[in-house]
Amino acid sequence: MYLPGLRENLLSVGQMDEHGYFLVFGEGKCKVFDSSSINCLIIRVPMKKNKCYPLSFLVENQLLMKASITHCTWTWHKRLGHLHFRGLKQLKDKDMVHGLPQLEEKSGVCEGCQFGKQHRNSFLKGQALRASVPLELIHVDLYGPMRNESIAGNKYFMLLIDDYTRMIWMYFLRNKS
Repeated sequence: MYLPGLRENLLSVGQMDEHGYFLVFGEGKCKVFDSSSINCLIIRVPMKKNKCYPLSFLVENQLLMKASITHCTWTWHKRLGHLHFRGLKQLKDKDMVHGLPQLEEKSGVCEGCQFGKQHRNSFLKGQALRASVPLELIHVDLYGPMRNESIAGNKYFMLLIDDYTRMIWMYFLRNKS
């Protein structure tokens, strides 16, 4: 356990075992491995004269991290572009993807697939409200505050667009009000 306030942090064998790590003691060192195969060494801690194994971090903000891989069917479904589960099974059975683990069969639909399959009405063409005479419909947009104000001290501007003529007016404003 790393505790920034302490000068040294002691290894708790019980906690390491609870979290699935494997410890090998010998030659005045404690070696911590990620699995029982003892292939992935995480850290090597030397024993002190008081027969403790303190972790001493050289840099105050040093960070240790552990990466692990879980082979979840839903994760592979998302990684492969929301491929259906029969397709995932076929990829594994025909050995079409290198490194694809044996996945358990699932049923159901993920949230992304559910949204993708929902029907949406299309926008009606030619049904939008359009002005038939000038100044019948005006679109207004207010922008600001700008990072730098103008020479006159303006931080905002208002844009007015006539829908019929597409003519644009722009007014600079000191305040939003």
